[in-house]
Amino acid sequence: MLENKNAPFLVIEKILYEQVSGGKFVFKKGESYDFMDSVTAGNIIFHPCEGEELEKNVVILPEKPIDYESIDKLLETIRNFIHKWLDIPEDFEQFAVWYVLLTWFYDLMFNICYLSAHGDTGTGKSRFLDTIGPLCYRPIRGSGSVSVAGLKRIIDKWKGTLLIDEGDVKDSNEKNEFIKILNLGTEKNKPIFNCNKKDPQKLEFFLPYCPKLITRRRQFEDSALEARCITNVMEQTSRKDIKRNLTSVFFSEQETIRNKLLKFRLDYYDKINPETSKPIDFELEPRIEQTAMVFYPLFTHIPGAADKFKKFIIAYGQKVIDERAESFDGNIINALIDLVIDGEMEISSSDIENRLVRDYGFRDYKPANIGRRLSTLGLKPIPKKVNGKTKKVVPIEDPKFIGIAKRYCSDLTKVEMVSKVTQVTPNSEIPDNTGKKNIQIMKNHICRNYRNHRNLKIGFIEGCMSPTNSQKINLKVMNYQ
Repeated sequence: MLENKNAPFLVIEKILYEQVSGGKFVFKKGESYDFMDSVTAGNIIFHPCEGEELEKNVVILPEKPIDYESIDKLLETIRNFIHKWLDIPEDFEQFAVWYVLLTWFYDLMFNICYLSAHGDTGTGKSRFLDTIGPLCYRPIRGSGSVSVAGLKRIIDKWKGTLLIDEGDVKDSNEKNEFIKILNLGTEKNKPIFNCNKKDPQKLEFFLPYCPKLITRRRQFEDSALEARCITNVMEQTSRKDIKRNLTSVFFSEQETIRNKLLKFRLDYYDKINPETSKPIDFELEPRIEQTAMVFYPLFTHIPGAADKFKKFIIAYGQKVIDERAESFDGNIINALIDLVIDGEMEISSSDIENRLVRDYGFRDYKPANIGRRLSTLGLKPIPKKVNGKTKKVVPIEDPKFIGIAKRYCSDLTKVEMVSKVTQVTPNSEIPDNTGKKNIQIMKNHICRNYRNHRNLKIGFIEGCMSPTNSQKINLKVMNYQ
C-alpha cells in the first residue's frame, strides 16, 4: 500500500525535485527542466507542501527556473538589486550577496551562520529584511513575537530561510526558549523534542537548522547567539536615490532573481561539496572561523571570491572585538588588563571597580557583579594571602586569561604584553615564598618599563637566587617589546 507524504524538496537517485508555486515539483532533465505533480519513491508518494502560509505569502516560492547567463552575472544582478533598494556598507553588501547564494545550498552544509542587522528606529532594519530576505532560499516570514511552537513547526515543515523582524525579545539570554532554538539552529542534527500535549507518552521531534535573517534594535544578551550572527549596525541613509516605499518593480525584480537562483540550485546541487572546505590559513576566533569555512565550497565555483571574502572576514573579526571591548564584560577585562600593565598582580573585583570609576568614569559596576561576570568568563576570583590578609584575586596566570584578553581587547600590543608578564614562571620549582616574591617584583619591573619605554626592548632574567638555597634556578633571558 502506498503512503502519501508532503515535502518541499527531495533528492531521489541524485535528482533534485524542488517545490515551486502552483503545487508542483521542478527537476532538471538533461539540459532542460520539467514539472511533476508528485514524485514516487518506493512505497511513498511525495506531494508538494500545502498550507495557509502559501496563500498569505508567509512562505515564498519561486515560479520556474530562468537563465542567469553566468555565476558572475548572477552575483552582479543580486548586488545591483540590493544596492538599488538598501543602504549598507560596501563590504557588507558583498557579504550579503554571498550569504544569499549560500542559503540555496545550506542543506548540503553542516553548519551556517545568521545574517543580522540591528539599529534604532528609522535606520532601515525592515528594508534590510524586505530586500535581502526574499532572495534567500524558500523565505519564511516571521517575527520575534511568533510562538515557539509555531516557529519549530514551520521551520521543520518548510526547511527554508527564516526571516525574523523585530527579533528583540524580553530577557534575550540563554534561558529564553526562543533564543535556544536560534542557538541550536546553526548546526545540523541538533533536534528539539518535547512531549505531545495530548499524549505525553509520545515524543515530537523538530530540527531548527536553517539560515536566518534577524533584525533587532539592540544586541542579544546571549553572547553565544550574538557570535552566531554576522551583523551590520544600521544607520539612517542619506542616499536620495533609494525609494522610500517599495513598488511593483521591486517585487518583480525580486521574483526574477529568485527564479534565477532556483536554476542555479538545480544546476549546481550535485557540484557543491562541503568536504572541499579548506583550512583557514589566518587567525580568526573559533566561531568566526567556523562561519568562514562554510563559504569555501561555494567559492570553488566563483573565481576570486575567496580572496575578497578573506579581507572581509578578517576586518569583520576585528570589528567584533572592537564592539565587544565596549560591552559590560569588555570594560571589566580591559580594566583588568590595564591594571596588569600598571604592575598590579594581586587584583580583586574592588580593584577593577576602582579602575572603572577612576579612569573610565563608569558608575554602574559593583564588585559583586564584576566577580560574577569574571566567574562566567572562567576567571573566578580565588582567596589568596596578600600582605597577611585574605584577598580574592583574579587568577591572571590562568592560561584562559590570554584567550579572554584576545576576545575583549582590540589593542594587540597590550595583549602581547600581558601574555608575556602573566606567563613568566621559573623552569624549576622555587623553594620558598621569598623566591616567589622576587619573581613578582621582576614582573612588576617589566610592567613599569613597558609603560615608560614602550619602544625599547628590555632584557629580563626569568628566575632568582633563593636566599635559603644558593643553587641557581634555570635562568632564561627573555626579550620584551
